[in-house]
Parts: sequence; structure tokens; C-alpha cells
Amino acid sequence: MLEKLKKMRFFDIKIIAKTQLSPSFTRFTFHGEGVQNMLTHAPDQWIKLFIPDANGHAPKITSQEQYKSLDAAQRPPMRTYTVRHLRPELHEMDIDFVIHGDEGPASAWAIKAKIGDVIQMRAHCHSVFTKPAGCIWLPPQNTTEFLLIADETAIPAAIGILEALSQYKTSPKVTAYLEVPHKDDRLDTPVWPELELNWLVRKQGSHQYNQLLIDAAEKLELPNHDNFYAWIAGETAAIRHIRLHLTDDKNLNKESLAFQGYWKLGQAQ
Repeated sequence: MLEKLKKMRFFDIKIIAKTQLSPSFTRFTFHGEGVQNMLTHAPDQWIKLFIPDANGHAPKITSQEQYKSLDAAQRPPMRTYTVRHLRPELHEMDIDFVIHGDEGPASAWAIKAKIGDVIQMRAHCHSVFTKPAGCIWLPPQNTTEFLLIADETAIPAAIGILEALSQYKTSPKVTAYLEVPHKDDRLDTPVWPELELNWLVRKQGSHQYNQLLIDAAEKLELPNHDNFYAWIAGETAAIRHIRLHLTDDKNLNKESLAFQGYWKLGQAQ
């Protein structure tokens, strides 16, 4: 059984619904037999998608080793996405795509993709990973105050985290800064009195990617207690800048910070 599950880490999924959430976000609902064995360790759980070719044909990747052995010209683009919702009993899952034109392979595919189209993925499955993997959101149980910083590529994970935090028996204090391209990209999230939710809209000024997040981070006043946890994700260089600011300038304990570069400016997505 374990060997079978390992083989199912690479499998095809088919689009069964495509929903426009906002100008920049489109939700894809996928169905596939392998989804029944998937699991999520955290709200920011990620999977890998192998982008189909120009004719819409899904790649046939059998292992990570086989993928790496392909010539660069033959290797299909691989991109990382967040599992927004997982319904293994229905063999279904949702993934929210950021649509930013057709200059990158993933966004270009998402714009043209239609119901019935197939894409290949690599995912974490039961019995393959016994410890948390494919995520960075792992706050200590005694955490009572949180900071979230995310650009649009990390918004699906950030909203998933907010949904998880909203279920805490004792409402946690949360400050969130979420940067999006357009004002209509401010997606629905849970709300509670202890949540300070700041949507930073980039198109309202001449700001560069993540500059609004950097500015917000530099103005932050961090709490002086140990029950604090920060999660930051977005463009790699900007997240590095924010991380160093929080740890070096604001003296945040590195153990209280989870960070992830989701993309690199200048690299086609």
C-alpha cells in the first residue's frame, strides 16, 4: 500500500469548475483519483503543478529524479501553489491562481484553461509524510498574538491561516498586511474584534511589488512577550528584507518567524 501511495504522489487532476474571485484571483476546482490520498499539514500547504504544453497536453512525470533528468528544453515548467480547500472524500481540491497576464507559463495556462482540461501535480499523501512537510505555518500551541505579511501570491495561504485562527477557542490578536494589485482583490476573510486586517492596494499609487509591505513592516511595533509568531511570504527579495528587518532591527526571535519566498521579481511565473 505504501508503494502504491508513493507512486500516486504524481497524478493527473482535471478541472471541474473555474470561478473568477476578483480581477487577479481565479479559483480552480480539480478532481482526480489521487486526491483521495492527499493531506494537508497546515493552511499554507503547497503542492507542485507541472504546466501543460502549448497544445494543452499534461506532462507525464513519474518521479522527481525523472523530472530533473530531462533536458531543460523538454522539462515542463513546475510551479508551486497552495491547497486552498481539500475534499479527499470527493476526490476534489481548490487552488486559487493569481492571474497576471500571459507572460508566465502558469498564468498563461490558467487564462486559457477550461473545464475538462488536465494538469499533473505532485502532492503530499498519507503514509508518505508522517511529519509536517510542504508548509511553514507551525506556530507553538501557546501563541496568542500573530503577524501575517503577504503579497498576492501568498494571499490564498494567508486567508487559509486567518480561517484557521478564527476557529481558536480564545480569539487571538492578529495583525495582517495583505498586498494586492487592485482594490477589488480584497477577498472575503473571517473577521473578529482582535483582528487588524490591512489591505494594501498597489494600483492606487506608483509602488513597486511588495514596497507597501516593506513600508508597513518598517513601521511595526512588535510585542515584548514570547507568545508571538510571525508568518511572512511573497516576493523573495522583499521577504528577505522584511525578515532581516524584523530579526536584526526589531530583535524578533528567529524561532518566532516563519518566512517563504514564493516568487522572484523578473522570473516568469
